[in-house]
Amino acid sequence: DKPSLFLHSLKNSKGERFEFDKLTLHELLRLRQESSDLAVNFEALLFAYQFNDMILRDAAFEIYRNIINYSDDSEPESKKPKMDVDMQDKERKSKRTVNQNLLLAFSTFDWDHCEYIRDNDLEDIIQSLGLNLSKHQLKQYIKKLADKRGNIEYRNLTDKEVLHGSENDVVNLKYERPNISEIMEISLGNNALFLDTHPVPEKIVIGDNTESLDEAVKAKMFAETKLDLLTSELEKVNKLHDKSKGEEEPLNKKITALKEQLQDEDERLKSVTDVNSTYRGLLETARDHLQSSYDPINDHFEKEQEEKRLLAEEKERERLEAEKAIQEAKEKERLEKEAEEKLKNEELNETNVDEDLEDE
Repeated sequence: DKPSLFLHSLKNSKGERFEFDKLTLHELLRLRQESSDLAVNFEALLFAYQFNDMILRDAAFEIYRNIINYSDDSEPESKKPKMDVDMQDKERKSKRTVNQNLLLAFSTFDWDHCEYIRDNDLEDIIQSLGLNLSKHQLKQYIKKLADKRGNIEYRNLTDKEVLHGSENDVVNLKYERPNISEIMEISLGNNALFLDTHPVPEKIVIGDNTESLDEAVKAKMFAETKLDLLTSELEKVNKLHDKSKGEEEPLNKKITALKEQLQDEDERLKSVTDVNSTYRGLLETARDHLQSSYDPINDHFEKEQEEKRLLAEEKERERLEAEKAIQEAKEKERLEKEAEEKLKNEELNETNVDEDLEDE
């Protein structure tokens, strides 16, 4: 009737002596297959994962069972109006944990021990039970417990202000067996909508299943072979890593030297940039001075060029007028000569006429 642990001796055990290691479930979950006894590690890991899954599902169901039974009458003490100080003095009260199972269930998922759980995390926890609950149902259950920031302080659900010596006092708390029929009904969730009758718990038959055992042995041998291959590959990788370490040191020295050289070049570039900026400023100043001197000189030069142009135009006009006067004088002289010749010819003709008349 009492919890017991059965031990079966192995073939390689001597004198029925056993060596035991006490490990927590957390350490078993973190256990890796590093030792030579792979069979023991495989069995321990399988047990750890199955046992942890059972604990998580049991804790999730305990939270779900208390949430759906939660009502406004069981409102946490932090949300209820406070009593007068005189009434509190008369009634000696203390805050005690009245629901240890629920506290243990919440603590299973509160890995940071911050004493609250986010509403979206609680939705995921309940959905993992496979009850086919809708998101609307979950939000209706959870919104009564969560505060404005979406945190659910579960100590307000597990702890209450109780009178000393009352039935809810921790000294008087007694273990209450759960109602199996109620638990069966709650465990259906929305699955009850698709079932005509309540489900009957399946019987677990423990017997020799040689086929499954052979398959497990084959899978184990395959895993061992694959582990050997991976171990050999790891050794090769380690050798390459050790070899690369020898080549890494000169490369690091070369990189350090290049970094120092690059730093020197950066400083030199900075000094050259400063000198360039100085000379640029001097050149811009000299350009401004030259520009201020060049402007009046350029104006005077343009003025002289304009005067020369006007003088050349005046000379050209005088030359054209002189040529025109010479042409007019020549034309006048020519006309005068023609007129004189015409007079001479007329006189000559008159003389000839007179002579002809005299001869007649």
